[in-house]
Amino acid sequence: LPLHFDALGASTADVGRVIMLYGFCVIYIGPLLGRAIDLSHHWKYWIVAGGLTGAGGLLLMQWAPGLWGMTAAVVLLALASCLAGAAQTPYMLARERALQYGAAGATGIMRGADKFGQMLGPLVVGALFAGMGMAAALVITGLVYLAGTLAFWLVAPRDRAH
Repeated sequence: LPLHFDALGASTADVGRVIMLYGFCVIYIGPLLGRAIDLSHHWKYWIVAGGLTGAGGLLLMQWAPGLWGMTAAVVLLALASCLAGAAQTPYMLARERALQYGAAGATGIMRGADKFGQMLGPLVVGALFAGMGMAAALVITGLVYLAGTLAFWLVAPRDRAH
């Protein structure tokens, strides 16, 4: 985000204000969505909704590249984090294989995979930025995000009725 804003000529204050929107959404909207997600027991749908929202946020920057488009993209990415993040752990813990490992073991494996993705993701996106430019890299990242979401929707088991 700071690199993209710098390319647009935005001020440091604008970058800070937009980045703060992400935290605002996670702090204030996240708990509200978390409660609704926990009560629904349809975690797979929430994960897919989060993936579609996040992919939409990344792809939005292609069609609305200015300050307002980037602001909307950040808000969509924050909402995606709230939607999918609150549903991932209960969805994973409801799987039969996770029950065999136990909650602590399964959660540890999931957190390890999350940390690996948090390390690998910026490296891949940075390589895309260097190789194809920011605009193309964001579109590719958004399309990969969308493809991963659709693959999850098609392949992942449904939640069992409670």
